[in-house]
Amino acid sequence: MLKEQILDAGLIEIAKVKVEGLELYVRQLSYGQRLELEKVVIASKGDGNDLRQQAILHCTCDENGDPVFSKEDLPQLMALRHTLVDAIFVEIDKINGLTAKN
Repeated sequence: MLKEQILDAGLIEIAKVKVEGLELYVRQLSYGQRLELEKVVIASKGDGNDLRQQAILHCTCDENGDPVFSKEDLPQLMALRHTLVDAIFVEIDKINGLTAKN
């Protein structure tokens, strides 16, 4: 019974957010995705850019929680306005607590 309670409590949350006039969905990372994201950031010496890039890659989703970006989209993500990237990351950080302030 406890096992089922823990597994049921661990469902991934999806939130609809508005960023600079765009309505989009962000999702919580699974435990495995969080570990993967941390490995990438540590390998890159944690310069902050990789955290934002990987968070947007893994956490921006459709209403069903399916990713909207893939690794092939990284060059296009890197070309976005920094203010848009920062605004999307703020929403992802709110739901995932990736930085010390959340």
